[in-house]
Amino acid sequence: MKILVLGGTAWLSRLIAETARDAGHEITCAARGLSGDSAQGVPFIQWDRSQKVPPEITSAYWDVVVDVSGNPGQVQRAVEAIGEAHWIFISTISVYADHSRPQGRPTTTPLLQADDREGPPESGEMYGAMKIACEEILEQNATHSTVLRPGLIVGPGDPTGRFTYWPLRIHEAAQGDQSFIAPSPETTPLQWIDVRDLAEWTVQLAESSTPGIFDAVGPPIAREAFISQLAMLHSPAPSPLWVSAEKLVGLDVRPWMGPRSIPLWAPWQGWEHLMNRDHRPAAQTGLRTRSLKETALQTRSWAENITDAATGLRRAEELDLLKALAI
Repeated sequence: MKILVLGGTAWLSRLIAETARDAGHEITCAARGLSGDSAQGVPFIQWDRSQKVPPEITSAYWDVVVDVSGNPGQVQRAVEAIGEAHWIFISTISVYADHSRPQGRPTTTPLLQADDREGPPESGEMYGAMKIACEEILEQNATHSTVLRPGLIVGPGDPTGRFTYWPLRIHEAAQGDQSFIAPSPETTPLQWIDVRDLAEWTVQLAESSTPGIFDAVGPPIAREAFISQLAMLHSPAPSPLWVSAEKLVGLDVRPWMGPRSIPLWAPWQGWEHLMNRDHRPAAQTGLRTRSLKETALQTRSWAENITDAATGLRRAEELDLLKALAI
């Protein structure tokens, strides 16, 4: 197949291009080229997507177009020019307006109102609203499309550092024979998808021309099981100190990501099932997910050579908090 990847120089889109190339497909990437080089052996077309579609793209035939943009104007220009191809659009679960119910599906969960503005999003909600606008443009203009809504994308190369925090932190605790902080309740569901599994599934869907809208997520597990499996990668396994949201907030610990945060912790009311989508439809169309152990070990191996690979509390900050909590 002839596949055009709109992007192909950054983390996920580059891996999709590499995976499709390795599967024997004819790949071309089109982007500004500011995020890096395209995959080895993959032709590259330089295109600032605020400008007209280059003739090298409009004059060619494409079986599949893969697009990761979150800018409605960019998607509009591209799909109007080459909408006859099978489009695979990488969206996000941030398009959902309700994260309070377990095991939601695209057909059962309300969406944010679309926002078709141009430019970078100013908030997480705006990011989701702009992705919905992109999806609507595809629905109106593409003859054949697949929409994938990933949850937390993780693995080697992750630029967000959210998942990466945990295998690194637990490894640090194990090396020092000390504890680490884990936010309660222990039953909170966590869910993710390894970037390599997402890339492989994307190529499979391209090969099968499977249409539809799918949440690109793996099976959820309780936070306690997540922590336990990571801790058991060490001998002896370090023990978590489970701390309530009230105590963490009182100690100026922040949710989700960023300085002084505990990643993958979303204690906001109405967000209890952010990481608890129904993964079965994706699995039924071919998504296969590797083990937590494999993802964690390979992510940690990559991150140990990267400065600031993880977001969140510094270990020194956490040790101070552990002392304060022991008083």
